[in-house]
Amino acid sequence: MERFFGSLKSEWLADQRYLNREQARQDIVQDIEMEMEYHSDRLHSSLGYITPQQHFLAVAA
Repeated sequence: MERFFGSLKSEWLADQRYLNREQARQDIVQDIEMEMEYHSDRLHSSLGYITPQQHFLAVAA
């Protein structure tokens, strides 16, 4: 968790200027959602080059 907030402060927020806290919150939430979508769609070598969704479905079946 500390790494996440460190990266957020140094890489994402360092170059951003927001008019208010809500605007910053919305931008951060949107970025996190995009990251989650990317990681859930990409192939993972540790899962045998399938997506996490495919792995979940295979394990649940």
